[in-house]
Amino acid sequence: MSTGNPPLPGTPPSPAPDTSSMRLVTAATGAVRRRVTVGSRFFGEGSTRVRDRLAMISWKAGTGWLFDPNTLAQLGTWAYAGEGWGIAWDGDAAVYLSNGSSTIQVFHASNYTAGVPLRTVAVTNGGLPIARLNELEVVCGELWANVWLTTVLVRIDPATGVVVGTVDMRGLLTRMVAGGVFDEAKRRSGGAVLNGIAWDRGGAGGGHAKADAPTLWVTGKWWPRVFEVTVDDPAVDWGKCAGLPAAGLP
Repeated sequence: MSTGNPPLPGTPPSPAPDTSSMRLVTAATGAVRRRVTVGSRFFGEGSTRVRDRLAMISWKAGTGWLFDPNTLAQLGTWAYAGEGWGIAWDGDAAVYLSNGSSTIQVFHASNYTAGVPLRTVAVTNGGLPIARLNELEVVCGELWANVWLTTVLVRIDPATGVVVGTVDMRGLLTRMVAGGVFDEAKRRSGGAVLNGIAWDRGGAGGGHAKADAPTLWVTGKWWPRVFEVTVDDPAVDWGKCAGLPAAGLP
């Protein structure tokens, strides 16, 4: 997982030293096994596994990093144009990059570090563009994205950009506040928003509501918890997951 907390629109960046980092975390306990920072001048954003590397991007610097997925040793850097918000790999040839707009850039997994996209995908719902696309994850052949400043995940057909469904994660933040594990002032500030999704087809936690429904790990900015969530939605064809890798997890 990677962590970073860009400010709300209109506020100047003021990162604390070494705020953004790549971490290896034990899913069952939340214990941080290893942590590597990327420097105080960077806002670290999305990360994903691409083949035998972990790729992480930054918000405005146009800089990405490559890490060994087992040791987190830094293996190099790469550059891309524009802002970086979310990144995902489909387990095969496509790497997707979001920049906070309604457009997703698509790169080839063999040379995405060259920073030259193969194409772009305009994401729409009912013919209207969906802006503020943020964190990305490929789930059973669909591209899932959270819409920044909302509680909604959109399920996108990566070939057409058409939204084929939504998943609402409202209630997770309220649950933390009610349980006394989150600062109400941060929630009211508007910055403590949903901002992290990862797919674990194997279900590392094992507590599924449905045995055939893969796990999503969900978190947000400043959230002290990561939730293991099962999406019990008949509109999601989990059968398409058979044989597919959980590309977002090392």
